Amino acid sequence: MKLLTFRGGVHPDDCKGRTRDAAIKGAALPGRVLIPLEQNTGSPPRVVVKPGQYVRTGETIAEPSAAISVPLHASISGTVAAIRTIPVPYGGTGEAVEIEGDGKDARAWGGGVADPLRMNGSEIIRAVRDA
Repeated sequence: MKLLTFRGGVHPDDCKGRTRDAAIKGAALPGRVLIPLEQNTGSPPRVVVKPGQYVRTGETIAEPSAAISVPLHASISGTVAAIRTIPVPYGGTGEAVEIEGDGKDARAWGGGVADPLRMNGSEIIRAVRDA
């Protein structure tokens, strides 16, 4: 059976006229974020922070709770305002960590990582899983 095709393909307008010559700008930090715990089809992670706790960007706020689960990290630095139920994009409600930003973007990384050539297999797996 012959595949139906057409010559030339589709070439939609790229619509870049308004931004083509504009300078790239950095986005401002949000004042508050809500980070849903359920981010995949696996088990939601276990929250390891408490309201009132200060967190830095990249710091772990939830740890994996099962084999198919991932850690979650703070996307801004600031104070954990609440752990609460919110409406979620995939329907229904779910738990989320709310962080009130401090505007500093204090980072929780940068101290270096262990040499992977000196790590055993389980240490490498843990480092990748936690990243």
